Amino acid sequence: MCAPLHDHPQQRDEPTERSDHCAERGDRDRDARHVQQRRVAGAEHGNGCNENRRDDRVAQPDEECVAGERIAERDPEPGTVSDDLRESLVEPHLAGVTTLADSDGTREPKAVLDDLQTLLWETAGLLRDADRLATGLDRLAEIRTAAEEMTVGPLGSRSFEFAVDLGFSLTVAETVLRGALEREESRGAHYRTDFTEIDPDWQRNIHYHAADVGVTTTTEPVGEPSDEVRAALDEGHELDYHQLE
Repeated sequence: MCAPLHDHPQQRDEPTERSDHCAERGDRDRDARHVQQRRVAGAEHGNGCNENRRDDRVAQPDEECVAGERIAERDPEPGTVSDDLRESLVEPHLAGVTTLADSDGTREPKAVLDDLQTLLWETAGLLRDADRLATGLDRLAEIRTAAEEMTVGPLGSRSFEFAVDLGFSLTVAETVLRGALEREESRGAHYRTDFTEIDPDWQRNIHYHAADVGVTTTTEPVGEPSDEVRAALDEGHELDYHQLE
């Protein structure tokens, strides 16, 4: 059995070696991820995301379908990368990742990632309110600064992997904090102690847009459920929360 990456007995900052069995499993994992990416983009289901809409009695709108629709709009031919996506997203991202390797600094990537985890638990955990969420955004700016002062090993090293994870995690953290602060209601797993009820006017999706630093947001109304979903809801059927995870 292949040990999980972060449980690997070797703690030295060096490229990770894998057995043939692990490499084979990694190939299968990549194939599975590719299928999932195609599904999210709508390639496997004909962009039929409206079939999965949920009304306001059943947690929040289906973000995966919204994301899939947006991806499909920009890349209508799965399996290819358009020139504008390559130039605007792919190449800048790969260049940024490459510059992380062999960086000199004073902070360890794992420690910065741990700080980010603590920040989210303390300011955007089970109980949320405006003051804590605003504090979380202020602290997030400090962690972004720390992320620019990390010492990172070569490509493939554990510190490099933590540094890459941190880059994605910073984006996710900001979307969680900004979305939770903007959504002034309680809905599904999102609970605001200062807005404890569902607000029908907030049956909307929050969309995030890359900015020079961080993200900006816009909102759009949620589409109507399909006739089949509406009929099930009218009959009193609801999804348990664990089915939405």
